Amino acid sequence: MKMNIFMAAALLAAAVAQAQAPPHQSEWVHANEKGRLVYKTLPTGDRILDFSFAGYGGGGATLPSPAVQITLGPAAGDNTAVIQKAIDEISAMPLVNGFRGALLFKPGTYQCNGTLAVKASGVVIRGSGSGANGTVLHLTGKAHGTPVKPASLYLAQLEERLGKRALKNIGY
Repeated sequence: MKMNIFMAAALLAAAVAQAQAPPHQSEWVHANEKGRLVYKTLPTGDRILDFSFAGYGGGGATLPSPAVQITLGPAAGDNTAVIQKAIDEISAMPLVNGFRGALLFKPGTYQCNGTLAVKASGVVIRGSGSGANGTVLHLTGKAHGTPVKPASLYLAQLEERLGKRALKNIGY
């Protein structure tokens, strides 16, 4: 009986001490008095990277949903040319509020033997979900590296903003 009372008292004392102790604060990252994260920086300038602003619109922004301009269904064999044609058609459309339109893939498996290139900004490529009833791009043939080449997208944006002559002058 004395042992049970002693154990209960010891557990109660430990619980009270734990409740009164300040919460653990990491030396590497913690919230300041305004609730913003503060990161420890080493003398070399290294620190933990903050990815809280990653994503569309800096994170936390609702993804836009531009109108679907072309809808594709899977065909037997290599779908690369059909998909690229649809991307090119949407790429030629005018920008409206920053978008040209969306290419929607119906559910199914699309065999792609080649690489796809998005050559303009404002083109959205949208599937119909994942899993057995979703959209699957199955890359076949030689190694693809990057199946959709986004680098051309950035050059197209630069060209739209700076003009071809400016890009030529900087080596593009």
